[in-house]
Amino acid sequence: MYVPAESGYASNLRTYYGVPQWHRENHHNFYHGDNYEHIEHVEMYTQRVMDWIHKNDKFDMETINVLGNIIQGNADSVDKKFYGSLDKLYRYIVNEGHHYGSGHESFPGLFMHYDTSLRDPIFYEVYKTLVSHYWHLMETYPEYKKKDYTFEGVKIDGVHMPESLTTYFEYFDSDISNAVNVETSVEGATDPLYLFGRNSHYKGASYVIKARQQRLNHKPFEFTLDVSADKAQDAVVKVFIGPKYDEHGHAIPLEYNYQNFFELEHFKVHLEAGVNHIKRASGDFSFWVNDRTTYLELYQKLMDATNSEYKFKLDQSEAHCGVPNRMMLPRGKKGGQMFQFFYMVFPYHQPEVAQFTGYDPVVSCGVGHGSRYVDALPFGFPFNRPVKHDYYFDVHNFKFVDVKIFHRDEHTNVV
Repeated sequence: MYVPAESGYASNLRTYYGVPQWHRENHHNFYHGDNYEHIEHVEMYTQRVMDWIHKNDKFDMETINVLGNIIQGNADSVDKKFYGSLDKLYRYIVNEGHHYGSGHESFPGLFMHYDTSLRDPIFYEVYKTLVSHYWHLMETYPEYKKKDYTFEGVKIDGVHMPESLTTYFEYFDSDISNAVNVETSVEGATDPLYLFGRNSHYKGASYVIKARQQRLNHKPFEFTLDVSADKAQDAVVKVFIGPKYDEHGHAIPLEYNYQNFFELEHFKVHLEAGVNHIKRASGDFSFWVNDRTTYLELYQKLMDATNSEYKFKLDQSEAHCGVPNRMMLPRGKKGGQMFQFFYMVFPYHQPEVAQFTGYDPVVSCGVGHGSRYVDALPFGFPFNRPVKHDYYFDVHNFKFVDVKIFHRDEHTNVV
């Protein structure tokens, strides 16, 4: 906050009414008159959050939820007035001191909109700061011991997956027909949807307007785990990906690398006594979703069903929420970049509420149901607490696999 931000940003976005979003130069200084009060509040609330962390004497998952509510400053915060909302204050600061929705000077910038704030590089700097409070809390928790990782009678005998994976950029054409004005406005029109709902027509003719952009994607892959078990039992499989080397080409010790592992998959399996072969394709990974069917595609299917023998499926259900499947892998390098896949087989512990109980994952994210969880393990386990002794990970049910990710300069049109 006191040091100029290195990363500038120009979105080239405009509002629906043509007002351009302001840009930020490199080395921009946020420490100015409009932000003095916000910065003081950030320092004050940060100290209060740190005091709460170090006074905490509970080491359960609920404590993490309490901390998250405090940082966000939502309705479930234990004391919203005392702890404020660090999330909101940082957005005020990046928004150059203009409050959201208070007066004629309060035009919200990109950082005040949750969807567009993800475009700004500084978003990830801010959220790394917010997430650091979680890691401060985790440093007060006892370290996992080797016995906490062990799965008696179960061993990963082998992992079969490609030695290299591939990422690439694809051209994607987005249908923006309903977001661009084509028809001229009619003076005196009172229908608020006049400009928004009929944009794909002009003088009686239909128009399709598309915007082309490059998007990161990857070639599909799959893995197979050879797992031996001494008896039949339920288990869970978790898959993570993390870096292998730092920017200088030195291997990163796990004690300094555990925060960089990202969870790709988490699913329940049933192990039979003897050797089990657990196969999983990247397209079947949980909480990763395909692109939604566009309005134009749905319209074309409907017209085909009306004018031909094409059978329109009544069930057009799609995932209500999730992370785009194409963003699963980090961008590789032309000569390949080494990453680590981490595989874990662990005992299954029934969650407090059975998964998918009380809601349909197709139409809801399940927020508030308490039934979104595969099992009772904390999110990110076993990397959710500081790793001070990497040899604790030397257990039969854990396995690290080195994989190179290449990036190819090839383009595929997806319409």
